[in-house]
Amino acid sequence: MTLLQDMTVERIIRFFLILHGYDGLCYDDCGCSVDDLMPCKSYSGLCRPAYRHTAEYCKTCEGRDKCGIADDDYFDGFCEQPKEADNAAE
Repeated sequence: MTLLQDMTVERIIRFFLILHGYDGLCYDDCGCSVDDLMPCKSYSGLCRPAYRHTAEYCKTCEGRDKCGIADDDYFDGFCEQPKEADNAAE
């Protein structure tokens, strides 16, 4: 099998995310990490590159009202907000 035959959309997206420093994908109220990319197996094309943020950061995020992930106080969330935001909140 050649390199091109082994390439899938999931692998191409994973490569892009890692290359550009993203932690995963997000869309509406879902998010996934590069380690468990597209567990839903129904990628819609609307997912966007995202960064993982701590639950503590999500509680204080200005965009919390627009983010379904931030409703969970116990788990990290994914959003398009750059990682520097976690450091600024501390």
